[in-house]
Amino acid sequence: MQVTTERIITVNEAHGLLKDRQKQGNLSYEQQNTLNYLEDLVKLDDKDSDKMVKELKGIGFTEWQAVKATDLLPKKEEELKIVLAGSGAIEDSVLKKAFEIVKSYKKDAKEPAKTKKVEPAPKEVEKPQDADGESEKQKTADAAEDTTDEKTE
Repeated sequence: MQVTTERIITVNEAHGLLKDRQKQGNLSYEQQNTLNYLEDLVKLDDKDSDKMVKELKGIGFTEWQAVKATDLLPKKEEELKIVLAGSGAIEDSVLKKAFEIVKSYKKDAKEPAKTKKVEPAPKEVEKPQDADGESEKQKTADAAEDTTDEKTE
């Protein structure tokens, strides 16, 4: 397969592309994992996502800036500023307009799914130490060393 064009896409677009491919029955293992992951990230419906990107580009955002703001839907203006920090200088007035756009779409956004909490593996419980300060585990290891020393002598 040869790449003919390259462009930035929103999480919604990526999700939509993988959903279409899934309907055709052509998902690889990696693509299925990606689809599962994206389902937790999609916050807006496709129309709102596309509309928001166009609005942000309309106030002077680059494609990359508009897509990142749409995908992340920051909760505070400061978060939006941080997300866009590495993409060039943005005037405060444009940033304020952008955040107003984000807020207008955020009210319709769905909350991301709660991730499952992974329980840590149970710890091995060591028996209390005796008067010498050795645990049962240490005594067993020491006894095993003593028997191997006797055999080699």
